[in-house]
Parts: sequence; C-alpha cells; structure tokens
Amino acid sequence: MHNAATRSPKSFDDLTREDFQQVIDLSVLGCFHLAKATVPSMRQRGGGTIIGVGGLNSYKGKKGRSHLMVAKAGLNMYIRGLALDLAADGITANQVIVGTYDTRAPDSAMTAEQKTARANSVPLGREGLPQDMADLIRVLCGPAGAYITGQTIHSNGGAFMNS
Repeated sequence: MHNAATRSPKSFDDLTREDFQQVIDLSVLGCFHLAKATVPSMRQRGGGTIIGVGGLNSYKGKKGRSHLMVAKAGLNMYIRGLALDLAADGITANQVIVGTYDTRAPDSAMTAEQKTARANSVPLGREGLPQDMADLIRVLCGPAGAYITGQTIHSNGGAFMNS
C-alpha cells in the first residue's frame, strides 16, 4: 500500500519547481519504487495487491494545492497502468480516494467548531474513521477483491458529491 503524502499548500506565486518536484516524487515516484521493490515477490507467490491512497482534492480541487492535485491524479493513472501491466501475473492494483477522516493531522490545525463543521459537511454526517479505510483495503486485498483491478474507489461518506 502506498499512502505517502504531504500537506504543503502553496499559492501558485509561492510554489517553486522544487516544491512541485518533491510532491510528484513522493506520490508518483514513491509508488514506482514501492512497486519495483514488491512486485518480484508477488510474482513468485502467484499474485498480490497494490493499493494507492489518494486524496479527494485530486478530484474536487482546492486553492493552493495544484501541485498536490496533479501528484495524486498522476498516482491514479500510474495505478491504472500497473493494473494493466501486472494483471497477467495475478496482481491487482486499485486506488482508494479518501476524504474527511478523523485523524490527528487535521486536528492540530482546527478548532473544535471547525472540526464539527467539517464533519457536518459530509453527507453521512460524520468524518471517516481509520477503520473505515482499513475495512475497504481489507476487501481489496482479500478474496472478495480478487476480481477488482484498475479501479478508483472513493471512501469519503459522500463528500465527493458535494461541491
């Protein structure tokens, strides 16, 4: 599973080539290196699963995050390419797009009121829990996910539908 990310919002005017490259390297090149390191053993075992974790902003967009958006969109296409390239080896590859989740990272920058407002903006009326993501990934990695490959699956309580 590739779940590397950075939260470094920057306006276009403040974004440097190095900032842009760092995010691309982390998201796309990081997944490339992970696949290169793990696919040989998956082939030896007769199959396996690759999961990329992306963010909702790569679909909906957000001001100051163009570099993050393109990195996760690139990761999505790389995962699809892996699904095609590795299918004959019994290796599946899918991307999970997460949205508003109850984790420590956003809490440090939010007040309790902001956190409540964010949860209320999700159609299901709550933030996702780490267990929600784990359950989905478990399905994709288990027998129930054996015929699912090249897909992008949103796990965000319906937040993808909100404008």
